Amino acid sequence: MFKALSPLALFRDPEASPLFIARLVSSAGAGFGQMALAWGVMGLGYGPGGLAIVLACNSIPALLILFCGVSDSVGNLGARRRVSGDGR
Repeated sequence: MFKALSPLALFRDPEASPLFIARLVSSAGAGFGQMALAWGVMGLGYGPGGLAIVLACNSIPALLILFCGVSDSVGNLGARRRVSGDGR
């Protein structure tokens, strides 16, 4: 049968533990970035409406990638020769 793993078993694997730590630090940084943005907007004197506008504008790139896809990026809108540098 299967052996139950302890919650700290991930740290015993020398290949998985750096990945877990890096992911943890990255996620914490992203969360603190959002909090700092909100704190800055509120500190400048804008109210909840201003904060909502700033946070909505901050999420527009993620929504564009989600709904339009990465392949429909700006680089694919032009001719390939012009984008790659062989623009004759």
